[in-house]
Amino acid sequence: MLKVLKIWTDLLLQASIILATLFMFLAVHDISRKIFTKISYRNCTDFLAKRHFVVGTQLLAQARSSANSLAKQAESEADKAVSLDPKDAAPYTLKAFAVDLQGFNTSALHSLNVALSPLTAKSLTDKE
Repeated sequence: MLKVLKIWTDLLLQASIILATLFMFLAVHDISRKIFTKISYRNCTDFLAKRHFVVGTQLLAQARSSANSLAKQAESEADKAVSLDPKDAAPYTLKAFAVDLQGFNTSALHSLNVALSPLTAKSLTDKE
């Protein structure tokens, strides 16, 4: 019984030394920070596209109550969001609303047509 207890004690001591060595190696080489950096930048374009979309919708809401220049800014934000994520339908609809507010109905219909195309329709739910 004493021999078995000594074996388990030795095994736990060796496992803790191996784990401590592994964590020191990771800390010295900043591997954890490099991994987290790669993970955080993986969806950077999605984040930027959504940011431009939100800014564009805010500008569009302000443009409905004020000058026409905000609608142009909303359109440019929608274009930025489209360039970052062309498979998302939301920026195309934002662009359609902004262009429609400027009075360009044909361009608005074209943007809505692109938003409902098979490439971007996958990002919409059935209800939308």
